[in-house]
Amino acid sequence: MVLVTLAAIALITGGVAAVLTAGGPGPQPNPPGPSTTVPTDRNTPGATVPDGEIWEWALGRNLWSDPGLAAYAKDLGTDWSDPGTDANVHSRGFQLTADSSGTVTAVTLYNDESALGYPGEDTNFSAYQGSLPMGLTWSTTATDLGAGYGAENQTGGYGTEIVFTYTTPSGGRLEISFAARHERDLPGAAIHSITVAR
Repeated sequence: MVLVTLAAIALITGGVAAVLTAGGPGPQPNPPGPSTTVPTDRNTPGATVPDGEIWEWALGRNLWSDPGLAAYAKDLGTDWSDPGTDANVHSRGFQLTADSSGTVTAVTLYNDESALGYPGEDTNFSAYQGSLPMGLTWSTTATDLGAGYGAENQTGGYGTEIVFTYTTPSGGRLEISFAARHERDLPGAAIHSITVAR
C-alpha cells in the first residue's frame, strides 16, 4: 500500500477521518449531498440510528448490541467463532464485516451489481444510495480516480478485480474495487465497491 499524499487526504471528508481514527471523537454527520435521496442506514422507522452515512459511524460498533446495527445481524445466528462474518444488506447496497466479537471492522458499499452485469440476481447488491467517501460517485471511473489520487497503489488484474488502495494518516484504509479484471478494461471501468476499514 502506498500512502496517499496529504493533498489528496485533505479531500477526504471529516467524517471519514473521524471514523478511521481509533478512539477519535466519534462520527461526524455528513450533510446530505445531491446523491442522498433517502436515509440509507435505517432498518425500521423506529430504529435508533446515528445521523450520517453508515460507513461514517458503524466502524468499531458491535453488530449484535448496537441499536443501529443489531437488526442487520438478526439472521446471522449467534456463533461468532468464525472471524470475518458479514452482514449483507443487499437491498441497501452495503455489507458489514465483523470480527469474532461482533465488532464491525469494515463497511463495504456496493454499486448496482445487476447493472454492472454480475450474475446472481437474488444475491446481487443494489447501489448504495447515500454519499460516498472522498466525494466519489458511482459514475467515477478508474481514470477519474487515478487522475485525482494516483493509481500506483493498484492490485489485481489477470482475472481478478482491480483494486486501488489508499491509507489515511490515521492508519485507516480505503479500497476501491473496479468492474475490471484486466488492465485493458480498467480505464473506463465503473466502481464495483468501496471498502472503508480500520
